[in-house]
Amino acid sequence: MQWKPPPGPQTKFHASNAFEILYGGAAGGGKSESLLVEALRYSHVAGYHALLLRRTYPELEGKGSGLIPRSRELLSGVAHYDEQKHLWTFPSGATVGFGHLEHAHSVHIYQSAAFAYLAFDELTSFLESQYLYMHSRARTLAGVPVRIRNGSNPGG
Repeated sequence: MQWKPPPGPQTKFHASNAFEILYGGAAGGGKSESLLVEALRYSHVAGYHALLLRRTYPELEGKGSGLIPRSRELLSGVAHYDEQKHLWTFPSGATVGFGHLEHAHSVHIYQSAAFAYLAFDELTSFLESQYLYMHSRARTLAGVPVRIRNGSNPGG
């Protein structure tokens, strides 16, 4: 897969080594795309696991704007996608998955999980308690930096 961010905010987002970043801006600015591409940064490393979240599952499949359809465009032939688990598995064994936190208690789906990369697409749609709980899932033994990335539109 070959992908390069356009000059401007996307380039700055991808260059940052910060633990946690909020990428805000108007619709159509490349935030979701950047969250997805950043999830792939360490997909060559065994033991690496990434999770991209939306508040509801239908938002992940959204026509024209969903992370899952875009991932199919970028990763077909590069990794294997499990439709049931909503999970890409790479030759290294690394995984990039998609999930949702529709209800406050949905965080418990991830109770014993660990992710080197967590991304919240449309951060303002999540409860603060969900966001803080998921921080406890940001951990890894894969030898890569642990990162949390967020995208959000103004308002909400």
